[in-house]
Amino acid sequence: MSPSLTEVASQGPTLVARGLMALGVAALAGAVVGRTMPALLLAAIAVIAWSFFGVPTVQQSMFADRAVWISDENGWRDGVAPIGYADGGDFDTSKPGVDGEPGARFDHEAFYRQQVELCGPLSEDDQEGESPEWLSWQTCAEQLPYPENMYWNKVVPASTYPDFQLMELAVNAGIGGAAFLLTFPVVARRRPS
Repeated sequence: MSPSLTEVASQGPTLVARGLMALGVAALAGAVVGRTMPALLLAAIAVIAWSFFGVPTVQQSMFADRAVWISDENGWRDGVAPIGYADGGDFDTSKPGVDGEPGARFDHEAFYRQQVELCGPLSEDDQEGESPEWLSWQTCAEQLPYPENMYWNKVVPASTYPDFQLMELAVNAGIGGAAFLLTFPVVARRRPS
């Protein structure tokens, strides 16, 4: 079973950092607003907005940086599935790919046209592939073999999960710490001298 990015802040130090962030934002909101209930609501809205919009945005940028191409034939290392999928498809690895792809995207229609040029059109009467005509066409078409290792997935390996935990820990602790530090000057300004 592989970890999920939705579970990053649900355990250990990342959960504590998320709590520290919530507490820091609540303390700052309380110092600025000066009323308990509005400050609590403001802090809850800020933390929920960060959790549902800020964290996924940061994770997506990290996701793009850590994604790698893995062949279906290679399988997953140590039997652990990836955290997530970014892309996938059929590739001809004997031809150069673009944008880091493992090869040129395989064009099934062009490949079929080559088969038709070599072997003639395929009869549409035999959908099951059992007629002598279809078997003959199939034998002819095998002269143009499909590329080996054709199917590839672009995935984020489970081994990068600690990177996501560290990011969540650092950002949440940073936001919470900054909110606490900003609370002191706000409170000092509000106190009568």
